[in-house]
Amino acid sequence: SVEEGADPEVVARALDGELVAEGVDARTFRSVVEDALAEQAGFFHLMEGFLSLGLLIGIAGLGVVMVRAVRERRRQIGMLRAMGFTAPDVRTAFLVEATFVAVRGLVLGVLLGLVTSYSLLDHSNIFEGAHLEFTVPWRTLAVVVGIPLVSSLLAAVGPASRASDIRPAVALRVAG
Repeated sequence: SVEEGADPEVVARALDGELVAEGVDARTFRSVVEDALAEQAGFFHLMEGFLSLGLLIGIAGLGVVMVRAVRERRRQIGMLRAMGFTAPDVRTAFLVEATFVAVRGLVLGVLLGLVTSYSLLDHSNIFEGAHLEFTVPWRTLAVVVGIPLVSSLLAAVGPASRASDIRPAVALRVAG
């Protein structure tokens, strides 16, 4: 403790300067807590960065899968077009497929994240004695799900448009 009216940071620096030979490391309680919180915040920012990178790679992966699907199904697309499917029908079919893959991945990721969070909160020794209530941040979750879903669909629009542009005669004529 310090005298009334004294600044704890100034007192800590003075003690460090005077007693450095004895190995004194005087720090205020506030600075210790702020340093610990800064370390935790840094760790969480690092994890957010890794998760964002993984999400970006997943979205790019969906785009690659859709490009391959168009290339591998070229003859089937040509056959559908020859049977009367319109270009918008083909485009819609590929977008529905991409939506299904993206939604399945997002639902699985959200469910695993919620189960893991609940397990950490409920079964961890760190929170012993603290009565914390598990709440789902619905608004944040909506943003976390909405942005990747829209991004995934945008990644699939190009391959779906290319699939819809395939002419039946050309696709069926090419040796497969």
